Amino acid sequence: MKDRASLLRSLIDFDDPVQDVMAGLQQLPWDVEVPVVQLSVDDATSVLRRYEAGQLSEPDIEAWANAIEGRDDIGIDDDHLDLREMIYQLANPLLTQRLTRDAAQGWLKKLGG
Repeated sequence: MKDRASLLRSLIDFDDPVQDVMAGLQQLPWDVEVPVVQLSVDDATSVLRRYEAGQLSEPDIEAWANAIEGRDDIGIDDDHLDLREMIYQLANPLLTQRLTRDAAQGWLKKLGG
């Protein structure tokens, strides 16, 4: 079984299906004192580019963002408020806006990627 850091890195990188990673994470205690891994702008732009290339679908991206949003063990640098907002919006398309190719391009511009 992978450790927490490996599972979280796999989630952030979207290396494995989200549901598989989440099943592994459910075997671990929920509470952590400090983030174990960081979500970077590069990580997010990589996933958005895979969406643009047709490698990931809108539901894939929503599941990915939902899995990341609100996790104490994944840090997001406070200097990247656009990154926090992007994860929120991608995780909650019914409350915010649906992910489209134009929206992905907009996020890539905002994130500088």
